[in-house]
Amino acid sequence: MDEMKTEGLSFPVPRLKSGQSSPASVGSVSLYKAGDTQAMMRIDILRDLSVRIESFTFKYRFSGLPFDEPDGRHGWHSFVYTDEDMNSKATLVFRGNVPSKMKLEGCTAYVSEVKLADGEVLTYQLSDFTDKPEPVGVTTPEPAAQAKPQPVKKRPVNSRRLAVVLTVIFFSLIIEIIGGVYIFNYTDAKKAANTLMDQNRFNEAYKLTLDKGYDGLRQLVCVRASEYYFESKDVEQSYVYAAGAPTPFTDQIIDYAAQSVVDPATGEINENAYRVAKMAADDGKFSDIVHSMIKILENKDDFANALRVASELRSDNDRERSEQTIFTDAVRHFLSEHRFESLIAFIGELDSVNSFSVSENEIADAIIAYAKNAAIVHYSPSETGSARLLPEHMLLVDSGGQYLDGTTDTTRTVALGPLTDEERRDF
Repeated sequence: MDEMKTEGLSFPVPRLKSGQSSPASVGSVSLYKAGDTQAMMRIDILRDLSVRIESFTFKYRFSGLPFDEPDGRHGWHSFVYTDEDMNSKATLVFRGNVPSKMKLEGCTAYVSEVKLADGEVLTYQLSDFTDKPEPVGVTTPEPAAQAKPQPVKKRPVNSRRLAVVLTVIFFSLIIEIIGGVYIFNYTDAKKAANTLMDQNRFNEAYKLTLDKGYDGLRQLVCVRASEYYFESKDVEQSYVYAAGAPTPFTDQIIDYAAQSVVDPATGEINENAYRVAKMAADDGKFSDIVHSMIKILENKDDFANALRVASELRSDNDRERSEQTIFTDAVRHFLSEHRFESLIAFIGELDSVNSFSVSENEIADAIIAYAKNAAIVHYSPSETGSARLLPEHMLLVDSGGQYLDGTTDTTRTVALGPLTDEERRDF
């Protein structure tokens, strides 16, 4: 296709069959070369501006076969047009690169869907189109008598129309120049960013793309930086770049971090990965992470840290049940191996675990009541109402103990002297 070097190639486009219409339709399709090597495609879309639309989708393929015949080597590509100018311009131009390794045999396109402003969606299938030319009535004119050539009159130049044409040409050139400058600047920025990324200077690459306003290029920087730091086991820094991307991908990093918290080979815990995994929004996933860490810590006899990790569980029931299980396992383990010093050290560390610290307000006072005072519920002695103990009647002692693993309640009735038959029967 050497003709593309000069004037480009145009291809016939399918049109809707008689009786059908669309607010947006393909007007022309052409291929041309930008520079010496890059092949480009141009598709002109014709708009009926009397019908307002929200978007439209057109499909295109690089195939030399008729548009309605399947081509196993060249499939259809889709593009959704949503720019604001679709309701103000009668002709919309779409340009795209042609894959460099593709053998160009042809190109065709058609509008497959139009979404109207009121929400209605118009869809078009290949069967709705035809590649036959529009029929035109043919008439055979009567032979005309030989007419004498008439001198051609010169039409006066319409100055207003000429000014409009020149203005359009002028602004078209300006747009082409601005577009060329943008492409040039983007190419330079991409080259500089790639150089910085090759040197692992991701912070500078990020700032460069941020200052230039190239979001697509900044997304690439964030992906590469995140991958680099994750492979370097700096999961927190990987998360920072994932969160700073124009389209964040933090969920993916959290999933990777959750899988990296525990080293399957050594059983070691990666604290860096754990701090990122704790950001997981899914409580069930986070619970699985915590329980895997608890298991490793218990296998290393590090029950105190296992309790600290369990205290971060988000479910109250899960947290309380796990802490109680860890405590019981620790006591049984140290007692069974007669490691009393380890048990004492473990109990001494429990002060740092909130769930196992008990305030004085939680410990009830003992109830000591004599004779008739024992009949008073939750009796508490006073300076004026207290009774003197004598070698008769009974003494009630309601006491107990507060332990790390629970609370005991021990109630005893003690006879201080001889009892009556009624007292013996009742108590």
